[in-house]
Amino acid sequence: MTAPEVIKKKARKLFENGSHSESLDLCLRLIEMEPEDPGHYLKAVTNYRALSRPQEALVASLKAVSLDPGNPMAHCVCGMVYSDMGDIDEAIASFDNSIGLNPSNPTTRILRGSEHAKRGLDEASVYIAHLERGDSHAAARSRRRVVADLKRCISDYSSGREFEGESDNLGDTIRSMAAFIADLDDGASASRLSEQTVILGQAIQDV
Repeated sequence: MTAPEVIKKKARKLFENGSHSESLDLCLRLIEMEPEDPGHYLKAVTNYRALSRPQEALVASLKAVSLDPGNPMAHCVCGMVYSDMGDIDEAIASFDNSIGLNPSNPTTRILRGSEHAKRGLDEASVYIAHLERGDSHAAARSRRRVVADLKRCISDYSSGREFEGESDNLGDTIRSMAAFIADLDDGASASRLSEQTVILGQAIQDV
């Protein structure tokens, strides 16, 4: 077993035991030893995320992508980091890249679906504000954006279920999202939509 392999084994064991700082130190040693290996950067990212250090996680994930742009996992990890940082558009773009390279990965589809749902619910708050102000034109534009993102989420969640198998959480969330869209179509009140937005947001977190 080579020295890098020994260090990788130790780093993995430390990570599994929750010793993320020590595991990260070993990952950084590996990067010094083999700076062109994208896997070392991805392992560092898992520790940076566990330590709530998103900026460093982003730098490492982007480096992994630059070293191996054809690796769907590198793009997926990058998307997860962007999600941690609340950058929904960049997260979706990274998940798009990952799915383009590996369309059958259910996890990535579900992750992308959740980002679309977050963006849709953010826009739903804007839609509700337009409703309350009586701005029908702005509300109509906002509503279209909400429906578009929620339908993309339903599509990704449904695809994820096809590959991954039946999931109560996914199935319930898909149904809740479809009901929310139906409420929008039926012209539900701002107060009802506000309540449903909170409930749906919690459901997405539980996926």
